[in-house]
Amino acid sequence: LSLSILGVVPWWITVVILARELGVTLLRFWVVRHGVIAASQGGKLKTMLQSLAIGLYVLPFDGVLHIVAAVLMYAAVVVTVATGLDYVWRALRLRRRARE
Repeated sequence: LSLSILGVVPWWITVVILARELGVTLLRFWVVRHGVIAASQGGKLKTMLQSLAIGLYVLPFDGVLHIVAAVLMYAAVVVTVATGLDYVWRALRLRRRARE
């Protein structure tokens, strides 16, 4: 949020990341009676990419490292969306199996 408020990271990136986090949390509550959706390797990769990007953004660097931070953040957004869709798929499968 702070990086978007400061104009460093576009707001749409912050919205995508926050929406995914809220969505995954709600999905976990939705299926809690039927089982647990464990954290995936993709989710861990997402967290690592976001952390690295944020770390580079807050350091006082320009030029190449700023470009690296942007590339890492865009990669994090791609992984964020992909893992969000994976969580939806896993939640639906878990609910479907519970009905059988």
